[in-house]
Amino acid sequence: MARKQTIRSADSTIYVRGLDDFRAELKRIDTTGGEGFRKELGRANREIGELVRTRAGDLAQTKMERQVVADMKTSAATRAARVEIGNGRSAAYAYGAEFGAYRDRRRLIKNTRGRATIVRNNEKLSKVIRKVESQTLSYDRRGGTTTVRKKAREAWGATAVKVVRVTVGWNQFRPWRGNKLGAGYVLFPTLRKNSDEIAEKYMARVLDIAGRAFNSGGGSG
Repeated sequence: MARKQTIRSADSTIYVRGLDDFRAELKRIDTTGGEGFRKELGRANREIGELVRTRAGDLAQTKMERQVVADMKTSAATRAARVEIGNGRSAAYAYGAEFGAYRDRRRLIKNTRGRATIVRNNEKLSKVIRKVESQTLSYDRRGGTTTVRKKAREAWGATAVKVVRVTVGWNQFRPWRGNKLGAGYVLFPTLRKNSDEIAEKYMARVLDIAGRAFNSGGGSG
């Protein structure tokens, strides 16, 4: 099952100074007979998220990347404009499509299933196999599993680990680009490339909401 993750990068985040104070003031206005200005801010956040999705679609080159864009989720929360990847059909491969992967990497598939063992480029395959097969999979009282050396006392139901197949991957993805500055193939480059447009359109929406909110009789004068 894919895990939801929050990944941020210093070169792909747009901060709006004073946004928290602005949200607090909109809340005060809304609770004194306002017109739902916080909801409007939430809609503005979703609009910006949809703008990012549209621009990301222009950068998507592979079928997987286009599916990642199609499955992107945008939020109408008032705290921030947010876009999520790793949803729907692309949940299993979204992060590989976005950040790339180490290609031609050998992996050992074991009889105990679970996560494959990765063979690094500087490691000898036969040595890694011997190390893996020196282990035993034991079942603890809670129903979980733990891998221990054969020299350790084997618990009830212990299974000797065997390598059943050596496979090569992950060539379905583009080369690994890291997860820091300059990372990404679709979403993160979109944020960097369109930061000026995003900031300009977002501030226009915020100023429009502020102008109507504070001239509606709910402001403090």
